[in-house]
Amino acid sequence: MVKVAVAGGTGALGLHIVEGILETKKHHVVVLSRSSSHPALEALGAQIAAVSYTDPASKTCLNIC
Repeated sequence: MVKVAVAGGTGALGLHIVEGILETKKHHVVVLSRSSSHPALEALGAQIAAVSYTDPASKTCLNIC
């Protein structure tokens, strides 16, 4: 299964993109978010990766490599 990382996946447009990818059941979706918890997306099967867009070290590998 291919991992797909989506930045902005909790926003209005990004949420629809994440839902569409998850519906295919062909990909493991990782949503890059400022928050470490998004129950609605997690219930759909997405993994949430908390990142700080101002701290480059927080984006190193993101435990998704």
